[in-house]
Amino acid sequence: MTKTKELSKDVRDKIVDLHKAGMGYKTIAKQLGEKVTTVGAIIRKWKKRKLTANLPWSGAPCKISPRGVSMIMRTVRNQPRTTREELVNDLKAAGTIVTKKTVGNTLRREGLKSCCARKISPRGVSMIMRTVRNQPRTTREELVNDLKAAGTIVTKKTVGNTLRREGLKSCCARKVPLLKKAHLQARLKFATEHLTDSEEDWVKLLWSDKTKIELFGINSTRCVWRRRKAAYDSKNTIPTVKYGGGNIMLWGCFSAKGTGQLHRIKGRIDGAMYRQMLGENLLPSVRALKRVVVGYSSMTMIQNTRLRQQITGSRRSILRSWSGLVSLQTLIP
Repeated sequence: MTKTKELSKDVRDKIVDLHKAGMGYKTIAKQLGEKVTTVGAIIRKWKKRKLTANLPWSGAPCKISPRGVSMIMRTVRNQPRTTREELVNDLKAAGTIVTKKTVGNTLRREGLKSCCARKISPRGVSMIMRTVRNQPRTTREELVNDLKAAGTIVTKKTVGNTLRREGLKSCCARKVPLLKKAHLQARLKFATEHLTDSEEDWVKLLWSDKTKIELFGINSTRCVWRRRKAAYDSKNTIPTVKYGGGNIMLWGCFSAKGTGQLHRIKGRIDGAMYRQMLGENLLPSVRALKRVVVGYSSMTMIQNTRLRQQITGSRRSILRSWSGLVSLQTLIP
């Protein structure tokens, strides 16, 4: 709502005189052609303060006139890089002498603020964003070189700040097993087949697997640029394989009732050694936990190999291979 023109002091005094004469608000408003609310506000002010003139506003008056504000706003819209000193000189040439602080306060009241100019153009930002989307392992130094080839010279810190403003952050790439397409399809098939299994069925399982523990330090890490909840995207992970020196291989198993035996694997493992290890460690763990068990390991064995060894207390033992994941099912009497 726009502000209306203020009434003169003579009109205000006349409203008070008519009120003293015993006239009501509506009669005074109709006679003078003013609003009833205006007449009431003037009379209430007179009763409270015994005066009809407007009180001075609180605070210091604006040093820059509305015309001067419009002039400097037009200048910064056309040339955002204009400094406060240049604006002070423009106002001085127009007859208004103010300081740089006054100019800054005026611009802030108008909704503007002083910010550092972007060193990378929108086109350059799009270029580096496209690069990190296609290759998340790209380093900041490589991005700096790409921008330099495009004619923009910036530092690695500037590149990092730009990527963070775009919602990316530098994180260590997650390490996941190196799985081929056949492995992924087989695991998906297994998950689909057992999707509706009851909790009682899963409680009966005993899970087994091997792991590699580094003896001297840890494997080197690699940072990638990614968004939240994208840690396990294939582009943002580092595939790992279970070989190399300076480590030990351990085999273990566990179930809902507890953990089974832990076995250290020495040397390279083959089918015969693996079957011997299962017979010496997995089956005793099954008997101790009294479970019907399906365990998985990352060894690849021959399809549908039947163990014909005589194991005390076991009726049947079947060793199957499932796309790199071996399952051993043993029924305990």
